[in-house]
Amino acid sequence: RTGATMAFCLRCVQIICQQGPGGVGRCPKCRAFVKISGDGAAVEKAEMRGTCTMCRQDRQLVDGGVCDACTMGLRHRLRYECQQCGGAQMIPHPMWRY
Repeated sequence: RTGATMAFCLRCVQIICQQGPGGVGRCPKCRAFVKISGDGAAVEKAEMRGTCTMCRQDRQLVDGGVCDACTMGLRHRLRYECQQCGGAQMIPHPMWRY
């Protein structure tokens, strides 16, 4: 980031991005997704997209291959009750958001 007080070696960020899926890594300071530009001379923000390991939807991934909705569901599991049979279950996906 232009004007930042902390700087990282471009080679170090390149290694981070090479080790990440699709050439996308995490900024060591702010943890935002970053990638190396096409000419290899700069770092730019990136969006980590892929198939969520929980809901199997193609979405922006935010935490270890899981989308934002599933991450929230994992942190705030809710008890759902079936309207037909009355059975209850814990579902790690925030269906209440939809």
